[in-house]
Amino acid sequence: MKSGIFISLIMASTLFLGCEDTDIDSNLDSDNLFNKQPEAEAKVTGNTTFVVSDTIMLNGGESTDEDGDSLTYSWRIKTTPNQSNATLINETSATPSFIADIPGEYAIELIVNDGIENSRPDSVYITVVESLVTHDELEYGVIVSEDTGRKWLDRNIGSTEVCRSYRTEDCYGDYFQWGRGIDGHEQANSLVSDILATDIDNSGSRFIAAFSADNFDWVSVDLDGTQRAANWSATDGSSVCPVDFRVPTINELEAENISNQRDGSINNLNIPAAGYKNNVGELKRAGDEIYLLSTTIDDINSSKIFSYAINEDAAQRYSDNRVFAQSVRCIED
Repeated sequence: MKSGIFISLIMASTLFLGCEDTDIDSNLDSDNLFNKQPEAEAKVTGNTTFVVSDTIMLNGGESTDEDGDSLTYSWRIKTTPNQSNATLINETSATPSFIADIPGEYAIELIVNDGIENSRPDSVYITVVESLVTHDELEYGVIVSEDTGRKWLDRNIGSTEVCRSYRTEDCYGDYFQWGRGIDGHEQANSLVSDILATDIDNSGSRFIAAFSADNFDWVSVDLDGTQRAANWSATDGSSVCPVDFRVPTINELEAENISNQRDGSINNLNIPAAGYKNNVGELKRAGDEIYLLSTTIDDINSSKIFSYAINEDAAQRYSDNRVFAQSVRCIED
């Protein structure tokens, strides 16, 4: 028994001495071992929608380090619109800036360092538009289509923010029954009535359900739709679109390369997959499909209108019932 103990002590002593010989202190920095990774927080001062020639101020001052270490900042421009020459000013400060030289989307990335290690990158996304317009107390940007050169609003009517993913619920906007104005029925959570309206201009604030398959409409007048099509084509700001803008025709929608991205990214006009409301006001296909209303009446069945529907596989016009509520995106006349 004693010899066994003696051998064990020798082995333990040898292992201990071996550990000392490896010189742990020279290979392992205790600061690195216990350091907590800093966290970058990239923000933009003010709105995230700006006009060409604006100076855009960035702010990383809310970045944090749990150890209380001082931080250094490293900003870079990740993406810009084609042909942009934007460059950062003071890119190693907490508050750099740049001048937006052309319309489009800008992505700016921040990494902070606490003297030991880098943070994970954090990005802020900025929309630069040609101009801004106000309608029904909401502000919209004006963007130019890369496909047609036409000017469009940068978001659906009723949306308070630009979409950066087609499944972002906060940017879906409102759901309009064809030819109706901004009266409350367009809200996603609006109440439902089963009484048809008798006036296209004063139809209450509820979504109006319809149950007749022969004529799914929300109103008992203007049966050929010409008055409602005219209303939505107005450019004086009296309809759902701002001054100088109107609801597009089906041909104008088809001319644009609007896609529904399989990877969740947004298309060139920032149009989300907001889905639609069916004839009884139930929200359908939100997060999966894009539905956009036009002013075009079906030339074969005048009780219907054309909407533009886009899913992951195809984009096509649909002969739709007027009772359905869908998104509206306005085009400059």
